[in-house]
Amino acid sequence: MTNLARKAFFINCYNLLMLHIHVIIGGPNTSIRRALYFSTFRYQIGRYHYTLNDIKHGILRGNLGAMSSKAEHFTLKKDPRRSYSFPIDGRIHAALTSFTMSGPIFREFTAESLEDELTKAFHDYISKEVEIDLVKMKIALPKPMQWYKEDFSTVMHDSPSAVDFEWIHELLEAYLLEGATREKFSKYSLDVEPFIEYSPFNWNHNFHFQNLDLSPILIPLEEAEDSGADEEPGTAPQNTST
Repeated sequence: MTNLARKAFFINCYNLLMLHIHVIIGGPNTSIRRALYFSTFRYQIGRYHYTLNDIKHGILRGNLGAMSSKAEHFTLKKDPRRSYSFPIDGRIHAALTSFTMSGPIFREFTAESLEDELTKAFHDYISKEVEIDLVKMKIALPKPMQWYKEDFSTVMHDSPSAVDFEWIHELLEAYLLEGATREKFSKYSLDVEPFIEYSPFNWNHNFHFQNLDLSPILIPLEEAEDSGADEEPGTAPQNTST
């Protein structure tokens, strides 16, 4: 695979695994269950297994630990998955869905148009999640911008040493789409620095799984009995009912 094809592949695998887990066992409605979501369920891709955390942090975030951790995700130097890691790209956070009110929408990414698709996803995400209050002189940014400040700093060509208001102003100038939020933002001036805060992440679902047609993706019992004998138990979400 080319780098672009592999990157698109892993983004799509992450989103499909997230969808797959939701369909099979439902949404993660507690912090403990969310931890299990990201670190337990996995796909086998080639010879190796990948959880959501493995794909997000190990592959798509340059093998960095979650949140502000400076530790490596794949800690073993001989872990072969390290060789598939990509440099940090803050737009990734607008591409990886969680099917939550605060998460990006579910969409497909392609190698042919990946750069444009990531930029479009980031435009949409920023326009959806940023809130501007002209009365209180306050800008509310999405919570991941606080969790992953260093990641988001890579979105602009001239990455700052610190994510300050001037940088935030440039980011919003570049990525806010037309609309009410953009109109409010245009009234801000660099001469008056607003209060910057981060909106709480809303884990409530924005996808009705009960309305999904499961018939194309469920494994018929007969097929499962024939083809599943050699699989390692617990390597991927399984459902053998019809």
